[in-house]
Amino acid sequence: MEILGIDHVGLHVRDVGRSLAFYRDLLGMQPIERPDLGFPGAWLRVGATQELHLIGRGPGDPSPPIERHWAVAARDLEGWRARLHQAGHELPPIRSRPDGARQQFLRDPDGHVLELLQRPEDRA
Repeated sequence: MEILGIDHVGLHVRDVGRSLAFYRDLLGMQPIERPDLGFPGAWLRVGATQELHLIGRGPGDPSPPIERHWAVAARDLEGWRARLHQAGHELPPIRSRPDGARQQFLRDPDGHVLELLQRPEDRA
């Protein structure tokens, strides 16, 4: 089991196009491919390996708060699940994204959502 670094930060935005123009055109972040996740959004590269995920839902949207999160790249999600369960954490099932990445969401002691993200190339 290993945490590899911060993978991405997910932000809710009211207008994906406006936010994309800000981060892309003003700050120079490069758009990257995003799988169809069933809701509007955009992904941008931040530096060499990190990403910003824009989630097209405003703050009044009744969607679950699981999407307001930060994510770390990780290996061995099953190992992490076992360790977290042993420490008393209740966890939702591991989710698979359309691009093959796997996600384990959990909450820290203050209720912040953290995603452990295992990309296909990081499977052991």
